[in-house]
Amino acid sequence: MLTISMGMSDHLSKKAARSERGVIRTMTAEPGFTLVELMIVMLILGLLAAIAVPSFFSQRDKARDADAKQELVTARTAAETYAVDNSGNYTGATAAELAQIEETLNGSPLTVLAAGPRTYRLQVVSDTTSVFNLERNLGGMQHSCNPAGAGGCRADGSW
Repeated sequence: MLTISMGMSDHLSKKAARSERGVIRTMTAEPGFTLVELMIVMLILGLLAAIAVPSFFSQRDKARDADAKQELVTARTAAETYAVDNSGNYTGATAAELAQIEETLNGSPLTVLAAGPRTYRLQVVSDTTSVFNLERNLGGMQHSCNPAGAGGCRADGSW
């Protein structure tokens, strides 16, 4: 009986050793990502960011330019109202006068470059430093901007 129990204890110790090795093997073979795989993922994310970020900033600049153009359209409405109140004459129209007519122009970067009996020229500089002009002359309305082809300004210098 003694031999049998020794045999069993020997068998149990071999089984325990195998299970210990199994634990060690399981710990080292745990699923996960290698450093190379993580580096590849980081490279791909960097490339996607390099593509997306400039596009985002371009859209943001276009939105700021659209805001400047909207201020010019609002100022045009105020200028037309000013002319109605002054017998069809734009002479004397200033940014302050237009802001009194249209309150949303208060604090606007609007400049009245010229105001004559039948013509006026308005200008707004956007947050992107693009310059937008709206001119009413005898031939109608003209929209111009600088720099051409940047932000919300067309390549031909109009908007």
